[in-house]
Amino acid sequence: MNMDGKQKRPARTLIKISALGVCLILLFAAAVYARGIQDDAIAAAEKQSALEICAAPPLSFAEETENPAPPAVKPAPKGTGLIAYGSDAARRLSPEQEQLLLDYLYLYYESLAALNAADPSPLFAAGARDQALARRTVWQIAVGLRMAQASDLSLDSYTYKLTVTDVTAEENGDLSLSALEDSVQRFRAFPGVDSESFNIRHRFTLTQTVSGWKLNSHMQIDTSNWVALGPLASLLRGGGSDVSGDIEAALDAQRDLIVNAHVLSAAALREQTAPAGSFRWEHDYNREAAVAYAKKWAGSRNVDWPDYSRYGGNCANYTSQSLLAGGIPMDHTGTSQWKWYGATPNSAQSASGRSVSWAGVEGFLGYALSNTGHGLVADAKAPFLTGQLGDLILLGSEEGAWRHIVLISEVVKDADGRTVDYLICSNTMDLRNMPISAYHYSRKQLIRIFGYNN
Repeated sequence: MNMDGKQKRPARTLIKISALGVCLILLFAAAVYARGIQDDAIAAAEKQSALEICAAPPLSFAEETENPAPPAVKPAPKGTGLIAYGSDAARRLSPEQEQLLLDYLYLYYESLAALNAADPSPLFAAGARDQALARRTVWQIAVGLRMAQASDLSLDSYTYKLTVTDVTAEENGDLSLSALEDSVQRFRAFPGVDSESFNIRHRFTLTQTVSGWKLNSHMQIDTSNWVALGPLASLLRGGGSDVSGDIEAALDAQRDLIVNAHVLSAAALREQTAPAGSFRWEHDYNREAAVAYAKKWAGSRNVDWPDYSRYGGNCANYTSQSLLAGGIPMDHTGTSQWKWYGATPNSAQSASGRSVSWAGVEGFLGYALSNTGHGLVADAKAPFLTGQLGDLILLGSEEGAWRHIVLISEVVKDADGRTVDYLICSNTMDLRNMPISAYHYSRKQLIRIFGYNN
């Protein structure tokens, strides 16, 4: 029995051990199950969190990614500008107001540099939409006509100075200011050449808004703006438009009209051929002396002569002075005259008064076409691409009379020796070594200057 008792104890012990094992297994399974429930809860929470991140704005989502896209790099500007003040400017602008003008001109010159017109609208007040659209159109036209030319008229660099001459505080809190702009553009087509403009007049009005100072209007007082906008030029004066209906559509139509005129004109000028005719002269024209004079006085006025800028422009007066410097003598003989001995107009065959041909564009053309005998010998219908230093170029719009006259300061040729462009000097606008192809006038006519007869 003792033996039987000893045999039964191990059996009971095994049973107890087996029961304990079952309990342990059940406890482990419960723990695993509980951990599974916890993991599912965590996973659900993480899933909900991920949904919230994906539903957030794109910028927030991008910030949460491991490899966010790099920020856009703003190209380095092609040039620089500054604000200066004239001696008569009794009031100065604040740094914020100065920066507004600098940002505006930066957009303009960068548009010319890249031949891609920017939209200046963000710099204008909300109520100045028409003004912003007009400025954008002028910029688009400047870019479009440059793109229509054979020369690469993008810019390698530029500099400008805007000299504020007057600042006036208006009763409504706006600021009105006048300024003069000088600039240098360096075209890719003409390495090493400084193409300069002088004394471009500007008129700005600035208004304070909830987001800071903005432009309310801008009027650039030069021929290019009036030619560009034509019947819509009233927009630049800060008033309403003379054209009813959709102003943006009207501006787009005007832009297309002007740019297309330049495309057609550029093609036609390249196809011009020489007309029949011969010219005889006793004395050669001193081209170099004429060009030297024109370059010297491109940005200013010779006080020995009157300035006709306020009477329709000084351009013909300036080119007449240049021809005189090149040896072409005044002519007071016959019915075709070219002279300036005094301010009073007359056609007397004497060294007195002045002829209309001296300071008038159409008057000079008439003299160049009809003069015989003494004085100037010129071909006023020469093929456009046959020009030389010191020759003259007439400019105008397709539908109107000749409005402007300039002098060639350099002939630009391609690798094969063919003329592709001219650099010119002028008054009103005041330009030195500016490509004629960048001018807003689409209609052009060359006047070849040969010399003169006694």
